[in-house]
Amino acid sequence: MNYDVIVVGGGPAGCKAAGLIAGRGFKVLVAEEHERIGEPVQCAGLLSPRTL
Repeated sequence: MNYDVIVVGGGPAGCKAAGLIAGRGFKVLVAEEHERIGEPVQCAGLLSPRTL
């Protein structure tokens, strides 16, 4: 498969970036080390709810 963009990390910032990029018509792959994107739920607290 071919992708326009590969986002490394499926945390809050990676998922937000992937969503924005995909929304602009690009084919995006999110590469995550864990079995499920977004788990375990860990956030350093650097992103405010407004950012997401």
